[in-house]
Order: sequence, then C-alpha cells, then structure tokens
Amino acid sequence: MASYTKHDLEFILKQIKIAEADVAGGAAINQVHLIGDPLLPHGLRTVTGTQNNLVAGQNQFGAVDNVFPRLLTPVFKPAEGATFDPDGPGPLVAGSPSSYTQTRGLVFDSQPRTISNLIADQTFSNPAAVAAALKSAGSINPVGDAQIIANAFAVAKTTAAAVIVAQAAASTAATALATAQSGTSGPLLALTAAQNNNATAQANKTAAQAVLDVALANSATALAELTAAQNAANAAALALPIANTALADANLLKASTAVTAAANATASANALAASGIAAAA
Repeated sequence: MASYTKHDLEFILKQIKIAEADVAGGAAINQVHLIGDPLLPHGLRTVTGTQNNLVAGQNQFGAVDNVFPRLLTPVFKPAEGATFDPDGPGPLVAGSPSSYTQTRGLVFDSQPRTISNLIADQTFSNPAAVAAALKSAGSINPVGDAQIIANAFAVAKTTAAAVIVAQAAASTAATALATAQSGTSGPLLALTAAQNNNATAQANKTAAQAVLDVALANSATALAELTAAQNAANAAALALPIANTALADANLLKASTAVTAAANATASANALAASGIAAAA
C-alpha cells in the first residue's frame, strides 16, 4: 500500500493547479508559459497529447491526428501473410501477404516490436540511431558516417576483448610466478609442520607410558593385597575348628567343676543335717 507525505500531496496539488490554469487560460496561457523549464517534471499530461512537449513550437509533438516528424525518408517494408485468426479462435484469414504500405486492413507481423526496440536502443549497436544523431548534428552523409562509426566501434570492441584476454593471461602468469617463487618455502613449511607433529606424538606417547606404569604398579599392589587377604582367610579357616574344640573343652571343664562343687555342697549339707539331728536327740 502506497504512503504519502505532506510534501508529496503538496507537489501533486501544485501539478493539478497548473493543469487547471492551463484549461482556464486557453491558448494565451498554457503549460508552456506556466512551467519555466520544459525539463521540469511539472504539470499533467493531456488526453489528446497536446502540450505534452513543452519546448516552444513543439507543443503538438506527440498529439493525436498529427504525423510524426521524420528525420529520414520512410521505408515501408512488406509484412507477412495471415498466420493466425485476429478475431480469436477460428479459421485463418485468407488473402495475399500484408504490407506496411497499406492504409487499411490488417498487417501481420510476428515481430511487431522491432521498430520500438530500435527506437529504444540509442547505443552504437543501432545504426539507425547513430544515423539520426549524425543527421541532427549536420552530417551530409549520415548513413555512410554511421557505417564508419559502426566499423570503428566493432574494432574497439574487438580490441577491448583482446585487452581483457591479455589482462587475464597476465594475471595468470603473475599467479604462476608467485607460486614458483614461493615453491621453495612450501616444502620447508611442510617439513616444519611434520616435525612439530612428530614431537607432539612423542610427548603423547611418553605421557601414555607413564599412565601405563602407574596402572601396572597399582595392579601389583592390588594383587599383593588380594594374596594377603586370601592367606588370612585360609588361616582363619584352619583356626576355626581348633577354637571350636577349645571352647567345647572349656565348657566341659566348667561343667565338671560345677558338678564337683555341687557334690561337695551336698555332702556338707548332709553332714550338718546329721549333726543337727544328733544334737536334737
């Protein structure tokens, strides 16, 4: 969506006022008089094309029903025969080939934009544009001079292409020379890089060997500790039956001592009882 600023609207309003003054003034006051310079983008185009060209004396250029001014003698070439139906789908139009010389009827041309393309092309590649420019500049033989210029332009293009090829070749040669000059330092840099990589590999190997040595030492210590634990377990297994026997013997001895003490206590009690009975009697 278009957006407008206050300045844009003021500019549009100014152009409308110029067009209104043109309509109100008639031939006495028109856009040629209202606009100070024909190159300025001021005013509005008219429907009939009148005064679209603001150069003094050229206000009818491009207007309707006016023949275009010609710089060269017109050449009307033959066109083509009917190859399609101009009214839409249907049978082809029959008849003889058409021509741009005819003033009525249909003109068949498969490339109708050729003239417009030539008019739009104002470069040295368009000989018609060059000839028209030369005629406007006062050339007596604009067509011949245009051919001379075209030949010179072709030579210039060929020369420019040759210069580009030569520059590319020179650039390639310079690159090759630089590569050749730096060729001696290339292997030396590669050798230095290889030596650095070898030193790094040796250092990594030494570090890995140190880690391996520590791991082997830890493995030996662990094996010794495992052996000692196994020996202690074996000794404990051998001592367990002896300890059980000793415990059984100790329990038996304690039981025997208790029986003896009980027997002695019983005997003493019996003796005391006998003495008491005797005394009582």
